[in-house]
Amino acid sequence: MIAPPAPIVTGFQSVNAADGSNIIIKGNYFVNPTVKVGDASATIVSYTLTQIIATLPNGSQGKKVSVTTLSGTSAYTSQVGTSIYDDVFYGNISNSTWAGDTYNIAYSDNPANIKQGEKAIKWNAKAWSAFQIDNSPNIPSASKGIRFYIKSAAPISNGIKLILNYSWAATPTISSETEYKYIEIPWSEFGLASAPATMNLTFNHAQGEPNDIYLDDIGYYY
Repeated sequence: MIAPPAPIVTGFQSVNAADGSNIIIKGNYFVNPTVKVGDASATIVSYTLTQIIATLPNGSQGKKVSVTTLSGTSAYTSQVGTSIYDDVFYGNISNSTWAGDTYNIAYSDNPANIKQGEKAIKWNAKAWSAFQIDNSPNIPSASKGIRFYIKSAAPISNGIKLILNYSWAATPTISSETEYKYIEIPWSEFGLASAPATMNLTFNHAQGEPNDIYLDDIGYYY
């Protein structure tokens, strides 16, 4: 008997789903799967080789979703209930740029530019400009830092500064590749000893060449 490849989980929607509601898990090689959220089993409503619809059990918030088959287990990076963007922005968030850049917070043209769900943020970044996430909802005091996925049309080497809550006291710098990259930044890298009340976040494209930058599944982690 030849076993199928190990499952691959590429995302689930909605990251902010409530306990008892259904999520759609996407990926591949879902052969006779089981789903867990943390250590609790989720009820599978239906599945195909590339998609599972499952019901979140009680106590799912802050836990990771994983899929197990005969060939192994795969878990998605983000924890349930921890996104401020996962196809839509939550709360009263607004957006702006420093140089009048165009952007689309519901980009859906090319699936290759979408990491999770059905939409992503496409930012036509001008040189030295920035994309701002303002009016952030409250952030749990137990959270450890920010997290997101990022890619760009052309690679960016240490050319994106992250500014948290409009403070220039500590601004971590990251790179971006032409494939989606998962980023976690602990609060300590922003000079903080604990979680802030909000996460108004600015992505500063600190380079002299314009670029198309894609962002998806933005939030915090425990």
